[in-house]
Amino acid sequence: MISIGKMSVAAQTSVKTLRYYDRIGLLKPAAVDRDSKYRYYTADQIGTMNLINRCKRFGFSLQETAQYLQADSQQRNELLARQHQIVEERIIEMETALRDMETVQERLIHKEENAFMQDYTVTAVNLAKQEIFGCRTMMGVGDFGEAFGHLFEEMNRKNIRPAGCNGARYYDAEFDHDRSDIEVFVPVAAGCGNGFIGGCLVAKTLHKGGYSSLNEGYAALVKWIEENGYEAAGAPFEIYTRTGYDRIPPAEWETEIFFPVRKKD
Repeated sequence: MISIGKMSVAAQTSVKTLRYYDRIGLLKPAAVDRDSKYRYYTADQIGTMNLINRCKRFGFSLQETAQYLQADSQQRNELLARQHQIVEERIIEMETALRDMETVQERLIHKEENAFMQDYTVTAVNLAKQEIFGCRTMMGVGDFGEAFGHLFEEMNRKNIRPAGCNGARYYDAEFDHDRSDIEVFVPVAAGCGNGFIGGCLVAKTLHKGGYSSLNEGYAALVKWIEENGYEAAGAPFEIYTRTGYDRIPPAEWETEIFFPVRKKD
């Protein structure tokens, strides 16, 4: 049997953490001394602890790590595949952040005004009405991939083909990154959809780059609407015209952002 101290050295994990894992049931010691309450582990549990540390390095939560330990090979592969996608998305976000920082640094060196902000051109246009096939639910921004997956599965079942670029519409008056009333949609041919976008006056702009800085495009639109005598007249939406699926880096992605508006009285 291995004492908790030796287990700490073997697994490069603090005794405090091992006690916590015992308390939550993630890794319980093989034996506990009745008098001293000292914990002891088997040699096989070193391997389990290494697996826990690896799950931690992969970004699994403790709950997900517990699921992984109890899963069979197929279930473990599914958990890893999902986490692989999450890690890839985080890498893209961090690479985009690094490029943004480099751009800001360059602008600061040249003493440009508004070094932290992308330049946005905002225009008011009458947007033609477009039929869409959409799915509206409460979700977080991180759930978009899964939501679009369900949407395309439903379209395939109904033999509906896309007729334009994917988009998303935000219905809540206040934005919550983790849980909002959001509709993901795809433009479709007339008679094939379950909703519409457009058919009204909109303020629009083009955001260039990754999605982590989309808020700057929305900020530019809201500012323009307020300064030019308009007011919001519907749920804003965005259309992803150039994305990673085009095999281009995030710096070249393009997203059109639209706010339905009307002139103030």
